[in-house]
Amino acid sequence: MGFFKKSLLYLLLIIVHELGHFLTGKLFNWEVDKIYIYPLGGITKFNTSINKPMKEELMVTIMGPVFQIIFYCLIKDLDNSLGYFNLLLLTFNLLPVVPLDGSKLLNILLSTRISFKKVLNILQVISLLIYPLIVIFFSYKINSLFMLTVSFLLIFKILEEGKNIKYIINKFLLERYLKRYKFKKDIIVKNIASFYKYKNNIIINNKIMNEKEALNNYFNNKRL
Repeated sequence: MGFFKKSLLYLLLIIVHELGHFLTGKLFNWEVDKIYIYPLGGITKFNTSINKPMKEELMVTIMGPVFQIIFYCLIKDLDNSLGYFNLLLLTFNLLPVVPLDGSKLLNILLSTRISFKKVLNILQVISLLIYPLIVIFFSYKINSLFMLTVSFLLIFKILEEGKNIKYIINKFLLERYLKRYKFKKDIIVKNIASFYKYKNNIIINNKIMNEKEALNNYFNNKRL
């Protein structure tokens, strides 16, 4: 019964964490595709635009940990080991490794400073650099079989994200082409590959082009 109780409480922490993402996403009318539950966390996958407002992305991302912390405070007296697992779960999910919450927060932060394409590439490099450290640390702290499962799932997601970078960039540009976005700040860039996510992009090369004109040229000529 003790093991079942611990496992149930651990699972509830993970579910409530994802519930925070889910409910906040629904609040902003984001379409939820799937929710995955794994041994050391979960993933709420939204079928929505890449070019969402920064405030919405930030709220959806942080509300997972917020829900988890609130729920932990309500049930912490039920089992002494909950504190350790709650901290472990929070620490793991806030690491800057795709597709964890930490990488999403870093994505939002970096996207205000550098081009979206560079952000995705930087996150991929950071994820691959940190991954071996995660394996070493958690293998020392947790049962090796458990960590083997988590490690396999994580590296699979990291590599999958890396393969999808080109698709993500194309979707990002296509959305900007099909729908007119208006942001508070403008940014001067060299080409479409340098487009920022949360700014109006203006290309100054041989001539000055606003974002719409540059995207029209790009999709008509089908080259970057």
